[in-house]
Amino acid sequence: MIINVRVKPRSKKTGVEVSDDGALVLKIHEPPVDGKANKALVDTIAELYGIAKSSVRIVSGETSRTKRVEIPDGAELKKLN
Repeated sequence: MIINVRVKPRSKKTGVEVSDDGALVLKIHEPPVDGKANKALVDTIAELYGIAKSSVRIVSGETSRTKRVEIPDGAELKKLN
């Protein structure tokens, strides 16, 4: 399953929201340097859906704030901050 994610790196407050168009908006503290923001994205998505980090894959947008992320079919959003 592919989900759309918008990342806001270097946020003072971390959190997760669902936008009007259904995309997840992740506010993360890590900067977009050396893949730190992408690693935080994978960690957060895995935690939110209750799945292994290895099953989360960024399909497109690795250098963009808007990303398409692949997670296993049937995974459901477990919790929002």
